[in-house]
Amino acid sequence: MRLKLLLSIGLIGWMLSACSLDPKQDDPRLKTPAQFTPDARFVELSGPSPKPSAWWEGYGDPQLNQLEQGLQGNQDLLAQMQHIEQSRAYLAAQQGQLWPQADLAAGVSNQQLSRNRATYFPGFPYRYTDQSVALGLSWEPDVFGRLHDQERIAHSLLQADEDDLHALQLSLQGQLALSYMALIADQQTRPLLQEQLADSRRYAQLMHLTLDAGNAVITTVDAADSAVETVQAELAQIDADLALQEHALALLLGHNAGSYQAPHGAQLPSVQRPQVLPASVLARRPDVARQLHLLEAAKARIGLARSAYFPRFMLSAGAGLESGAPQELLDIPSQLWSLGASSLVTLFDGGQRRALNRQMQAAYDEQVAHYRQSGLNAIREAEDARSSLSAALAREDSLRRQVKLADEQADQARIAEREGMSSELERLQARIQARQLHILLIQRQAESLSADLHWLLAID
Repeated sequence: MRLKLLLSIGLIGWMLSACSLDPKQDDPRLKTPAQFTPDARFVELSGPSPKPSAWWEGYGDPQLNQLEQGLQGNQDLLAQMQHIEQSRAYLAAQQGQLWPQADLAAGVSNQQLSRNRATYFPGFPYRYTDQSVALGLSWEPDVFGRLHDQERIAHSLLQADEDDLHALQLSLQGQLALSYMALIADQQTRPLLQEQLADSRRYAQLMHLTLDAGNAVITTVDAADSAVETVQAELAQIDADLALQEHALALLLGHNAGSYQAPHGAQLPSVQRPQVLPASVLARRPDVARQLHLLEAAKARIGLARSAYFPRFMLSAGAGLESGAPQELLDIPSQLWSLGASSLVTLFDGGQRRALNRQMQAAYDEQVAHYRQSGLNAIREAEDARSSLSAALAREDSLRRQVKLADEQADQARIAEREGMSSELERLQARIQARQLHILLIQRQAESLSADLHWLLAID
């Protein structure tokens, strides 16, 4: 009869264990533009956080692809992965509380009791040896969802940690791409500066000869000498920048500074103008997804706080053997067992549970604000990146037209010198001006790539 009663209580507890005291809250999801235009209709900003995409492959650079794959050795990334393993273990521990717990105990004791104790009577053995083996089972039916809320909290926190990993991956990928593109830009600039230095020295030499002939003023000659010094300084800075970018790439890959040697012959990839994208892609951003998962955890904490108003139940059973003589331990009279059920409810706590519920509700409302703010920030960053990219591409297009005109002028000066219509000074001057624009164009290309990269990361 007792066994049937205990099984009945356990069955009821199992049936009610799916209950949850989580509140029904208003939908906190942020309404966002359907597209990145100010007059579009609105859609919901929510959704799962996918795995990071290989966005860098769109540049078509094998060296960059290889470098990005090498980020698996980054120490910050490895540390975050181990942090996620801790969160997974914590979730597994919370899930384990939903199952019954079994304990096996065995012991041998030799005891001597006081013969002067109040309950002693002559003839009762005061010195004896006892052996026991016992198996115990206990289970807490999750009637009001307390344990399931703890599991949901742990699961949401694990998802938030995975979002942090996604964000770290994107950040490291972006840093690596920026360093690589800056390195390629410096590599492309260096030979142009070397040619510029040779032309500047020749131009300064001719200016000195012109000064000696009385056909130039000293200020013009000084300006030519100063231009030589400027190009030399720029070359020295380029060499320093190349070393710094190589060191940065080595660190990102998890290696010692100086262990990475930059490839030669790579060119800056071209940038495509961004197409119209739905604003709902912002839901993929790890910072938005993280705030959503933290919001889910805050909601489960409200249910956990509410469960403190209700009783907790415990079912237990035990069976074993106990005997004072080892040879009698397996005999039927040595058998023992127990079945039990208990409950516990707090009747008075001085308002602690009420205060805890207010605290958890306020924490949830706070997280709603953080989640909405993350969505608004995502929209702003995406719009800023789109505007910056459009402006950078416009500056690059304008400079390309200037470079084309400068190249035509340099060709005309070369032809004019060959036909005796102009001097070597004029040809050098035209070529120096054209090369300066070529160097500036490389910088503009790097700026456009940087803006394009920030655009990709803002929507990923």
